[in-house]
Formats: sequence, C-alpha cells, structure tokens
Amino acid sequence: EDNSVQAILLGSNNISGDIPTEIFQLPNLSSLWLYSNPINFSFDGIEEAKNLKSLLLDSTGLESIKGVGKAKTLVELDLRFNKLSGNFPYEEINKLKSLASLALSDNDFTGSFESSRLKNVDELMKLRMSANRFSGKLPNFANYHHLRTLDLSSNRFTGDIPSSFMRDCDSPDVEIDLSSNLLEGGLPNEFTNFDTLTIYLRDNKISDIPASLCEKDNWNDKSVGKFNCDAILCPPGKWNEIGRQGSMESPCVPCKDADFYGTVNCNSISARSTSAASLLRFGVVWSTFGALVVNFFL
Repeated sequence: EDNSVQAILLGSNNISGDIPTEIFQLPNLSSLWLYSNPINFSFDGIEEAKNLKSLLLDSTGLESIKGVGKAKTLVELDLRFNKLSGNFPYEEINKLKSLASLALSDNDFTGSFESSRLKNVDELMKLRMSANRFSGKLPNFANYHHLRTLDLSSNRFTGDIPSSFMRDCDSPDVEIDLSSNLLEGGLPNEFTNFDTLTIYLRDNKISDIPASLCEKDNWNDKSVGKFNCDAILCPPGKWNEIGRQGSMESPCVPCKDADFYGTVNCNSISARSTSAASLLRFGVVWSTFGALVVNFFL
C-alpha cells in the first residue's frame, strides 16, 4: 500500500519564502493548501502532480498564474486576495477541463469578460470574480449547465441583464450576486425559470421587476414568499442597507433620493441623522455646561 502524502494543509501558518517545486513530485498529492502565507509560489513542474485536485493559494501575494493550466486534474482553484492583474486568463483556465470551482475575487483584473471565451470547463459549478475591475456588458453564461454559484459583484459591468442569462443552468439551487455594478434596465422575466434562487442585485440602476418574479416564494431563503418584491429589491422611493427586505426587522423605508430598485444609501436620511446627532451632542454639551454653572454658584 502506498502511504505517500496525499494532503499538505498549511494555510495561515506564517510560512514565507520559496515553495520548493519538488512538492509536485509527491505521487498521491491531492490537496495543497498554502493560503494566507507570504510565500513565493511557482507553477513550474505542476504537471507532475497528476492527482492534484484542490489548490488554495488565496492571500499569498501571487502575481502570476502562468503555468497553472498544466495542472490538468484540478477541481478546485482559489486565487482570491492576491495581486493578479490584466485581462481574464482564458488561456490558462481553459486547460483545466475538470475544474468545478474557481475563485478570483479581490484581485485587480480589468477589461471585459466574455463567458463564451471560457471554454472546456464544462464541469464548472462555482465562479467567484467579485471585487475586481471587470467592465463592459454583463456576460450571459447561457451555456453553463452546472453553474450554481456566480459572484460578479463589485465590478463595473454595464447595461441590461441579458434575457439569456444562465439560460441552460439546470442546478436546483442557484446563487447569483450581481450587486454593486452599473447594471441598468429591468430584471428579465426569464428568471422565472429559477425555482429556488438566492440573488443579490443591490446598488445598481435597476428600474423594473416583473410581477411574476415577486411570486417566486422560494427565492432568497423564502423571504420573497413573505415580503414579495421588497425581498428582491427595495423599490424606488425606499431603501435599506442591504437593498432588500430580509426580515421583519429590516424593512424597506422611505427615501426621497432612492431613484432605483435596491438603493443602499439615503443621503437625505443620512443628513437628518447627522443633524440629529449634532443637536444631541450640542444638547449634552449645553446640559453639562449648565450643570457646571449651577454648581459654580452653589
């Protein structure tokens, strides 16, 4: 029986310096977790790790993923919170035909992203690309059958949400985060095809929600069944900090500055709150001063 190393799990261990590429020669290495360490990591020789399935390199200071495409057996790849920049690395990622989970959030990727150029990753189930600087039209991900988690939040995508968005998705439970972009227009009526959906859309310029979507009782952890459209997005003229109602304690409240669905900031309320706080502080100071004056004359 071969008892060679199958997993190296050294995340958050204050490891520093170069990681020896000989590590890839371990014949049964399946998981390599080095996240949250200030290391120098090279993908040279990674093709020798013929059983490597999980590679977690988030928060390591990584600046390039050149060569990662040689890790043909990878199923999970986490590269969040690094220093990766430039356009989406289609050439490397398209070589990872077994990939099911890809995390690229909190880097500095720029330019447009075209889902049609992401090829051969037919098993992809989770894609996280939030907090980058992707721009241009929102990709539609129309031909991704297994995709069930998609996070494109905090980027600069523009325009309408395509009616074909995630059209062929056959996952029973889907999570989509498109919040904090520059999206406009209404939500596609085709979203009714999702029976169970968690969707985040706050902080965009959404102008319409079809009534049919407000009848999807199982959406957003069944809160749509309780609060109807407000559980998808607070309507124009209302707001709250998460852009929708999730419970009785977090209703959408009036805001004259809320021009779109899903407003998360209300300048008029903030101004009133600041004024009220100033008055309160003034009252406390005046009360303290008055007490001092009274005590002085006693």
